[in-house]
Amino acid sequence: MTSILINMNAGCNVDCIYCKRNKFVKENKVKQMTFEEFKKQIDSEEGITSESQIMFSGGGEPTCHNELPMFMFYSKKMGFKKISIETNAIKLSNEKYLELLINSGLNSCVISIPSLDEKTYEKILDSKGSFVLLKKALKNIIERKIPINDVLITLTKYNYKELIPLIKGLKRYTNRFSLFHARPNYTTLYEKDIIIRYSELQKYLYDVFEYCDNNKIEISNGTGAGAIPLCFMGKYLGKSSFYIQIKQNLKPERHDETLTYTKVCENCKLKEYCPGIAKNYIILFGDKEFKPILV
Repeated sequence: MTSILINMNAGCNVDCIYCKRNKFVKENKVKQMTFEEFKKQIDSEEGITSESQIMFSGGGEPTCHNELPMFMFYSKKMGFKKISIETNAIKLSNEKYLELLINSGLNSCVISIPSLDEKTYEKILDSKGSFVLLKKALKNIIERKIPINDVLITLTKYNYKELIPLIKGLKRYTNRFSLFHARPNYTTLYEKDIIIRYSELQKYLYDVFEYCDNNKIEISNGTGAGAIPLCFMGKYLGKSSFYIQIKQNLKPERHDETLTYTKVCENCKLKEYCPGIAKNYIILFGDKEFKPILV
């Protein structure tokens, strides 16, 4: 089955405290993907079938790309039956815009929602008034019967204690959740009020994993920059997408340039299955909390 993730290199319509995408785009002069670049990539794909799927992500927010409807329409024309976006959903509060995307081919979505508390949500997104737009967007999405395949939750010091209430509030929309640790980057490197230590997070991870298991809710820790080192997953190794993909002989995203291992990792039985530790995390907190898994 052909499955494609399109990074549109878009900016964003919010300014999340752990991300600061717009600052990154400006400072690094990041260019958006053009339609011609997209068309060239799609035209080179082989084996597109009725099961083929395409996901528009962005590095930022794909709905900020003015040509997103055109990208979707061309995907539909080329035979992709499953067309989705990874979004904060805020622009989907506009019914006409959502209708345009649906008519262009959109038939599912993945939404990032860090909190259902208005104050916390707007603190994390650094965007006043955004929570009202999220609620309207969710209403629009449900009314148009667009499936929400996954809710992405980025864990910070502001929301890690409210994971169970968050999932309880969202389970009527979806049965699938993915957790990502907000790792320190060039914008949050010295902001200890944002980044949560793995050792502080661990108890709450176990609690939410147990809650989801008991309520038959799918939950995992994602791959890439938000993957959590396996020494903090305990008996829930099976919730680590990175661990599962390695076990299945797949090649998950390692972000080698940003990750490393400590001396204690050398003795860990699961090192080859572990995503590693963000270099900036060690700069921020040190490496005393990491313990090798020996059995």
